[in-house]
Amino acid sequence: MTRMPIFNHTTKHFCKSSNDVADCKVLPDLLEQINSNIEQVSGDGAYDTNESYDTITQRQAKAVVPPRSNAQIQQPNSSEIPAHPRDENLRRIHQIGRQLLVARKQISSTFFV
Repeated sequence: MTRMPIFNHTTKHFCKSSNDVADCKVLPDLLEQINSNIEQVSGDGAYDTNESYDTITQRQAKAVVPPRSNAQIQQPNSSEIPAHPRDENLRRIHQIGRQLLVARKQISSTFFV
């Protein structure tokens, strides 16, 4: 299965994998192909995993990924540990609503990764 390209100015990056490999598992390989700074990584719900958020955060980029319909906050808000970026995304969606965030392009409604 061929994954969608990542666009870096005029360079396209691809990762080819079989159907039994989850999209989120190839994300590190895709991002490794980009040597420059990454401002934002957008993707569909297949990238709504803590691992994807961690990979994106390691590149100091913003994750723009809609949560899955059954997404749950993993870490309580009052925790001593800083909030995980995925949990922050879910809290923001609960605060102002999914449709408004899509309209503001703060989460993706389409597949860009």
